Amino acid sequence: MAKTTHTTLPKSEQSVGKKMINEIFLMNSRNSSSRRRRRRRRRRRSGVVTSVVVVVVVVVVVVVVYSSSSSSSIVVVVVVVVVVVVVVVIVLKVVVVVVVVVVVVVVVKVTVIFVIVVVVAVIVVLAMRVLLESHRALWARTHLLY
Repeated sequence: MAKTTHTTLPKSEQSVGKKMINEIFLMNSRNSSSRRRRRRRRRRRSGVVTSVVVVVVVVVVVVVVYSSSSSSSIVVVVVVVVVVVVVVVIVLKVVVVVVVVVVVVVVVKVTVIFVIVVVVAVIVVLAMRVLLESHRALWARTHLLY
């Protein structure tokens, strides 16, 4: 029986292999650290979300009280509510916006124009959000491929 000897790779190929292993290891560590960062961000955001909800509710109540006192300021009310809806849709989930809009519509006996304006605002912001997400995904895809 012939004795089998362990053959080593030439130095140049060894270094290539080591580099590849190091790159893979670096990629894995990068991914795990970014995952950890994402988790932390989510935790931090929940406090912001609750404070924004409180602010939005307060603004809606103020708008409702103000609109019931004077009938000439319907335009102002519409503008304020549209701004609030836009901010809420950007910061929070859509469900909260729908709830806020329903509350406003129920509490204030609003006109059809107001409802249409709010719906249009929500649709526009949702479209912007979708565009932003697709743009981010595209950007990430083009910049991560080297």
